[in-house]
Amino acid sequence: MRNLAKLSMSEIRQSITVVGIDVGGERKGFHAVAIKDGGYCDQWPTKGTPNNSVEELVTWCRDRVKAQVVAIDAPCKWSIVGKFSRLAERDLMGCGIGCFSTPSQDVAMERLRQSKHDGVSNHYGWMLCGEALYSALTNNYSLCEDLATVRLPFCFETYPHAVTRNALGELAVARKKRNQRMGLLDWDSEDLAKLRSMDMIDAALCAYTAYHAVTGGECVTYGDKEAGLIIVPNGRLS
Repeated sequence: MRNLAKLSMSEIRQSITVVGIDVGGERKGFHAVAIKDGGYCDQWPTKGTPNNSVEELVTWCRDRVKAQVVAIDAPCKWSIVGKFSRLAERDLMGCGIGCFSTPSQDVAMERLRQSKHDGVSNHYGWMLCGEALYSALTNNYSLCEDLATVRLPFCFETYPHAVTRNALGELAVARKKRNQRMGLLDWDSEDLAKLRSMDMIDAALCAYTAYHAVTGGECVTYGDKEAGLIIVPNGRLS
C-alpha cells in the first residue's frame, strides 16, 4: 500500500483513478462512476439482489477500472447502540445540512424483520446494502479514518448534498439539485450527457469528491472514528 503523504501531487494527478458510488435499496441497486486523471472514465449501473451486485461492483472497481480511491454515499458504520444518529449526522445538522439519521445495527435489522413480516416499508434497506458493499470493499480498500495518514488504496463515506451545500451555500436548493450538482462537475457536455439519472450524477459527484481529496484539495470531516467519518470538500471541488 502506498503512503499518500509521500506521493507528489503531480504523481497523483497523472496516475489516479477514483470511483464514486451511489447506494440504493435492493430494487434500485448501485450506480458507480469512475474518474481517471480528473476526467470521466466509465460507469457501472446494476440492479438485483445486493449480494450478487456487490461482488460484481467490487470486481469492477478493483479489476476493470483499477480504482485507488472509492467514495460512497452510504453510512460506513452504524450508530452507537442506543442512539438513533451518528456524530457525523449531528455535526451536519448542526451546520444546517439536512441528512438521514443512521440507527444502530440492531434497529436496522429489526426494521428489516418487520418489513418482511408485516409488509411495512424498510427505511434502512439501502443502509444495509451499503453495509454489504463496505464489507466486501474493505477486503481491498481500507476505510479512511484520517486523510493525513491514509494509504492507497482506500475508501470513505461522502454525501452529495453536503458537497453541494459546502460549494454553493444557501443557494443549494432541492428543486435545482440536478443542474446544480452537474454544474459542480468540470466536464464537457458530451461526458455530462452520459449521466442519465440523478443516481449517476450523485455517483459522479462522489467520484469527484474522491479525486478532490486524493489530490490535496481541502476537505472537512464530520463525525469520529468510532461511528464513522463523512468527508466532503471544504468549498468548491478542484
